[in-house]
Amino acid sequence: MSMSGQPPLRPGGLKLTKAAAAAAGISSESSILDIGCGSGTSLAFLRQEYDCSVTGIDHSELALTAAGTNLMTSLTDCFDPDAPVNLLLADASHLPIPDASFDLIMMECTLTLFADPLAALSEAARVLRPGGWLYISALCRKNPAASDPLVENGLLHAENLREYLPSLKFKQSTISLSDQTQALIQFVADMIFRYGSLDAYIREAVAQNDGCIFNCAISPKETGYVTILAQRAV
Repeated sequence: MSMSGQPPLRPGGLKLTKAAAAAAGISSESSILDIGCGSGTSLAFLRQEYDCSVTGIDHSELALTAAGTNLMTSLTDCFDPDAPVNLLLADASHLPIPDASFDLIMMECTLTLFADPLAALSEAARVLRPGGWLYISALCRKNPAASDPLVENGLLHAENLREYLPSLKFKQSTISLSDQTQALIQFVADMIFRYGSLDAYIREAVAQNDGCIFNCAISPKETGYVTILAQRAV
């Protein structure tokens, strides 16, 4: 997610987005869905970079209005597979989209914010085409117990997610999990330098993003950051 006038709420920013798109083999013929797109930073970048079809889903009309400005389009009532850009006000657990519609689905720092992360993952798998890719970035617990839930206090149990994805028809051999904690450390340092404290940045972010923002206490000893990429079976 991102807000106008502020850095994207994603450690690693567009560098990680671009790496995921490259790994997924995105081209001008591809169709991409960003679940929790915020103000559309990633969508605008991918649209410009690849001239591909992009769709953004968010529960915040405020964020989607900003996304419309970034993408120079307006909020739509329903998904149009032939449109180059769609922006939909919807819940991640109930996507108003037909099965097998996308080549790449992204959840950038959003999965752990959803009320029902498992339902969101199931919906993502449903609307992803066979052979398509799922990309997730998330704050995570560094040393979780095996019995810990998939998401707790805004933090992902990354290994549990890796083990869960094959049940949604993602190929085990393609599931890659990368430790990006250094990007989180740099992000926090940058925000402290710019805003005086991380709390000050988060307060402004909450005000501009309908209250949907990191909902965990970031602790250097307990909080990590990961990216996960997985391909759906053909």
